[in-house]
Amino acid sequence: MKKYAVISILIIGLVLMFAGCGQSEQAEEVNVRMELTKQSTLDKIVASGELRHGFEAGYMPFEMTDKNGDFIGFDIDMGKKMAEAMGVKWVPVNTAWDGIIPSLMTDKFDIIMRV
Repeated sequence: MKKYAVISILIIGLVLMFAGCGQSEQAEEVNVRMELTKQSTLDKIVASGELRHGFEAGYMPFEMTDKNGDFIGFDIDMGKKMAEAMGVKWVPVNTAWDGIIPSLMTDKFDIIMRV
């Protein structure tokens, strides 16, 4: 269980690190100032009690739907374990792949992953 908590923190850290890649220097400066005044993603997840996991359910075996319409796959299992390790509810957010990064940037969900 400790292993999943460490993996969760590393994945969230990587998502946050890559979120700012490719921005102009001025936009980066504005983001740094904004980051100082707002909660971290991890704090927001814990405060809301939900880990919103973004994915597109068409990439077998990572994300897919079963006969009952439930989401299954490697990424789904990892997202559920991360939420469990954090003590929050796992919330699936099925999103078209071409909009997954913009949706992450506009806070439609907290994480995306590929294991």
